[in-house]
Amino acid sequence: MRIHLKKVKYKNNNLAQFDHEWNTMVNNLMLNGRWKPDMDMLEAVYRQEIQQDYSMKELLASYDRGIRYDGKKKSYEQLQEFVQVELDTREQNKIRQSALERREPRATPA
Repeated sequence: MRIHLKKVKYKNNNLAQFDHEWNTMVNNLMLNGRWKPDMDMLEAVYRQEIQQDYSMKELLASYDRGIRYDGKKKSYEQLQEFVQVELDTREQNKIRQSALERREPRATPA
């Protein structure tokens, strides 16, 4: 059976949506017993998609340096962790910004 991992694409500058759709697809394939993942293939395709997100560029540059200069292995799990950290950071920043906006004193008309 041929699996088409490229059916799920990063689009509309929405990393969270891509990650959710990707994980749903991979989990469904594995749960249905139709597929045993090739981790190198997962890493390559997932990486190709997440590198389109501007905020992932610095993390991916660090990832590449680790592979090139520190002898680290390519890792699908590491890429997933990077994405989760980025999404968690975005959520924390939204919460923080919302709290700051509620606390800012409003100008009173003179």
